[in-house]
Amino acid sequence: MHLSKIGYYADFFVYPTLLLLLGAFGLHDAPPVARADWLGAFVAGSAGWSLIEYLAHRFILHRVPPFRRLHEAHHAAPTASIGTPTWLSAAILLGGVFLPLWREFGATLAGGFTAGLMLGYLWYVGVHHAVHRWRARPGSYLYRAKLRHALHHRGTPSCNFGVTAGGWDLVFRTARTAPRHRTPNRGEQQRDVAHARAQEWLCDALIADNGSNSGNSIRLRSGSTAASGTVARIVARLRRASSW
Repeated sequence: MHLSKIGYYADFFVYPTLLLLLGAFGLHDAPPVARADWLGAFVAGSAGWSLIEYLAHRFILHRVPPFRRLHEAHHAAPTASIGTPTWLSAAILLGGVFLPLWREFGATLAGGFTAGLMLGYLWYVGVHHAVHRWRARPGSYLYRAKLRHALHHRGTPSCNFGVTAGGWDLVFRTARTAPRHRTPNRGEQQRDVAHARAQEWLCDALIADNGSNSGNSIRLRSGSTAASGTVARIVARLRRASSW
């Protein structure tokens, strides 16, 4: 949905705060075993986010009608302040992940896993913001993400559902890459080289002819011996170039 500027950037302030609270809740005064469990769950949640990101993007944002309409608005205006409100995403993560896990496995594992998912979601929000608004150095992580996501937007929307990573697109065969330019064959390369040399010779001949005349500009003199000689040299060199 369309968000205000405060609503759009709220994720970048709310989620770091929630991460600190969950970390303090799970690690402060905890015994070493509990800390190890929390960190293990945190790593699992961080690693698992990329799969959740892929599945949610592919099967919810592009198929479930209410979410699909909202996501189509983003496709129509990629740089507009359109996104999921922080209150909704936080409610899903806390109410749909943290509380059920707390009841089943305890606060330590629930807190660590939820914190890992939140870190993954925050990374997703940041990367998605950057691919639509920032410039990227060719060959960098962000540059590859921009190319991958540009194909999703402007090419075929049924491809490249991963924003932060393209691994799951490879696994589920939804990855697409930009077509590469065809490499010219040997004959085309030789013609290009001959054309470039002919252009060099033309410039050299005109400069030489200009230097042999008085004045600073090239003067065309009909019937003059110098002009006839220049034209003859150019024609001869072009013929030799075209015969290669």
